[in-house]
Amino acid sequence: MLYWHYTKTNSNWIGDFAVQNCLVQQVDDNLLVFSLPDKNRDWGREYETCNKKDWVFYDPEYGNVVNQTSSWLKAKDENSCERPGEKTYRARYTIFAQKEPLNVAEGGGVRVKKIEMASDAYNTKTVYMYTNPDNVESGVTSYAPSKRNRSVPYISEMPNPMVIYEHVTTEKLDANDNLVYKKSYQFNVPKPLQHTQNGVLVENAFEIKRLQDENIIDVSLNEEDVDMNFSKFEVKDFSSGIGRLVQSTEYNSENQQVYKVQNSYLPQTSFFNQGIIKESFNSYKKLWDNPYKDKYIMTSSSKEKIPNVLTETSITANGHTSQRQFLRYDFYTGQVTETSSLLSNGKQLKSKIYPAYQKYPQMGSKVDNPDNKNMLAQEAATYHFLNYNDNWEVLNTSMHTWRDWGGNVWRKHKTYRWNGETDEDGFYVDFDQETDDNFNWVTTLGGNDQVNIDWEQVSEITKYNDFSSPLEVMDINGNLAATKMGYNDTKTIAVCNAGYEESFYSGAEDDDGEGHFGGGVDKGTASFSFDSHTGNRSLIIAKGKSGFKVKVKHTETSKKYKISLWAKNNNHENVRINVGGSTVEYHPTEKVFAGDWVQLNFYPNVPANKQVYVASVGGDVIVDDFRLHPVASSMNSYVYNEWDELTHILGSNNMATEYEYDEAGRLLRIYSEVENVDGQISGGIKKVKEYAYTYKEDLTPIDPEDPENPYDPLQLHLMAEDVSMVQAKVDAIASGGSGQYEYQWDLEYCQDPDPQCPGDYQPNYGSWGDINTILVVSDCFGTRAEYWWKVRDIVTQEIVEAYGSHTRDGCE
Repeated sequence: MLYWHYTKTNSNWIGDFAVQNCLVQQVDDNLLVFSLPDKNRDWGREYETCNKKDWVFYDPEYGNVVNQTSSWLKAKDENSCERPGEKTYRARYTIFAQKEPLNVAEGGGVRVKKIEMASDAYNTKTVYMYTNPDNVESGVTSYAPSKRNRSVPYISEMPNPMVIYEHVTTEKLDANDNLVYKKSYQFNVPKPLQHTQNGVLVENAFEIKRLQDENIIDVSLNEEDVDMNFSKFEVKDFSSGIGRLVQSTEYNSENQQVYKVQNSYLPQTSFFNQGIIKESFNSYKKLWDNPYKDKYIMTSSSKEKIPNVLTETSITANGHTSQRQFLRYDFYTGQVTETSSLLSNGKQLKSKIYPAYQKYPQMGSKVDNPDNKNMLAQEAATYHFLNYNDNWEVLNTSMHTWRDWGGNVWRKHKTYRWNGETDEDGFYVDFDQETDDNFNWVTTLGGNDQVNIDWEQVSEITKYNDFSSPLEVMDINGNLAATKMGYNDTKTIAVCNAGYEESFYSGAEDDDGEGHFGGGVDKGTASFSFDSHTGNRSLIIAKGKSGFKVKVKHTETSKKYKISLWAKNNNHENVRINVGGSTVEYHPTEKVFAGDWVQLNFYPNVPANKQVYVASVGGDVIVDDFRLHPVASSMNSYVYNEWDELTHILGSNNMATEYEYDEAGRLLRIYSEVENVDGQISGGIKKVKEYAYTYKEDLTPIDPEDPENPYDPLQLHLMAEDVSMVQAKVDAIASGGSGQYEYQWDLEYCQDPDPQCPGDYQPNYGSWGDINTILVVSDCFGTRAEYWWKVRDIVTQEIVEAYGSHTRDGCE
């Protein structure tokens, strides 16, 4: 509340009483009675005490005093709080309310009231309600924004003003407004401000406590007597819990509860010294409000931001309740590391996760050591326990080792499982949890690192690229699988169940400008050609030149490989493979002609660490889609265009499937590569599927009777297949119209002899959909299937009906 008091000389006094306890005595529609403080010191009057003023009400509309007190104050001496020499005094008040009336305020922005979906076949509504169980609006806001110059206490500690709802209910209704199901939600919201014994509390938002308010007078300071005030405040911020889900409940069409989730959180008064942000502020002020004595004000305030900690989730369904407790959290990340679950059958399970930095300190927090990698979310071990006779027995565990791959770059290495003895209940026998049953956390590439043979290695990552994507993985049987990356290590160009250094693919698409393709393939001395089998480029290899050069590494003396490539048909006879200086010819019976290209396959024995490349023994040859891998392995490879779209997949037989897209990136056509037939019918890339995207501009249905209707009449035929089988198939075959159809159908069974079946039965059609085939069951004992179909043209909205009947054939 603000006021100013002035005289005819326009010498103004202004005071702010918003911090005072101005008692409101009465509030009516047209009357406000309140008290004011006795003193006005805000503008530094000479003396501390002032006489209580008499007040008048100033009407701004008419510019005069409406009421005045019984007696005006007389002129005072120069040391009085009143202005001397004036005989007329007026006062003007501006009153600001600190709160809006509860449950009557409107506004707060848009909220959803109802979502309705309507069509000829399907109508549904979702209605949103925001009232509590007592049917009172549950929306709250920290404060209501106002254009008036209103003072809001503790505004700095409040969340931004926006309406949030404690209770939200959604009801799904059918076309007749019958309840289908209902869901209700309860959220955590701020509660009204409360004055406590030593402060204020806004539950779920903040609490302010005055821990000290001490005045000491006549303290000797610098040979002067001064007064001192010591104040200490504590602020706790609970706003992180605003909006969290307290519970949700689902109901069926009979308004019966079918599912409920309840969440419990750590109480605000609990001691949880994790994830808390603390800050403090100290101030020192000297106050000159007395010409004879100074006053010093020392204030200390601290603020804690309390985290939102979920401790338990309870789920009730089908009359059974299960609980999951969150017992421990990682100190650095806050991730849950230990949970306990109570199943509806009374069994209690527990899971524990051990972060990798606990096993490998170099992966720890940089706060502890600047050289650490701050890899705090990675996991090293997972345990699962069952409470059996009050003992936590180990049911399952898995271990993930990590290692420094060079340059203090830590990545996952090996995965293990425990394969030791278990008892009849499935519990681990003689498993030492304290030492992880003597598990060795330091592992080497390709090594057998575990002394305890009960630990079985499941997999090992043996190679990464610079972006920490695994390139080579070894499984439990020692088999390798490789992923070849291309296009500057951004895309997968091949996958093969072989080692990384003994499997290669290139389509000559992703040259780095220095003669290197992705996946370890070099261009060699060949030249580029834009006559390609897939993608946009291939290689022209002249006699004496090399193309698609690779170096094959393996551990055997010599190993048999398969090399497959595509060559332009006109000079393919001259294509050869050079293996460590020896020339290898293609297999004469494994040439695959497809259009203008021919696939050539080679089966050389390649010694370890030998170079392999494509060569020509005469003239220029054009070669594309080169691949090499062990003969016992297979490979799939991938080609992309300049817009990062996958354009070709070459399967294990090195035959291509092509994908074509429109300008919006939508799939338009799919092509498949086929062989030439008997040298007479040309193969190559042939279209096998096409997609059409039609967006109707005018949504007005086309009248089928309109003479300008461009479509043929809509027709519907029913056809039964497998009529002698127990299950026959009935197809609804539509023709004419726009070609875009949807269907409805109904099926009934009759028992012969019954001439009254189906009689005057009226079909009970289902919803419109794209199903145009049903299975009907019949036997040799008189069962008869009766079926009705409708087809509707989506564009013209024309509808045609058909009816059919089926009895089983072949019965004697």
